[in-house]
Amino acid sequence: MESIIKEYQSGKLVLGTRQTLKLLRERKIKFVYLSSTTPKSVLELLKNMEVKKLKIDAIELGKSLGKNFPVTICGVRK
Repeated sequence: MESIIKEYQSGKLVLGTRQTLKLLRERKIKFVYLSSTTPKSVLELLKNMEVKKLKIDAIELGKSLGKNFPVTICGVRK
């Protein structure tokens, strides 16, 4: 969990499904974190990507990043 917070503070972390998938198509994401509540439809889109499944849900992930909204996935920029 500490690595996610460090990447967020450094500005390398992209929050949200739409933004992460957009940057994946542009090949600008090297790694993806998934909350435990990530929908299966999103998992299918990430089947060829290196991912780390977290043990916390989207609400807890959002709170740990200082947000007051759920964060389902977040990507690390190259």
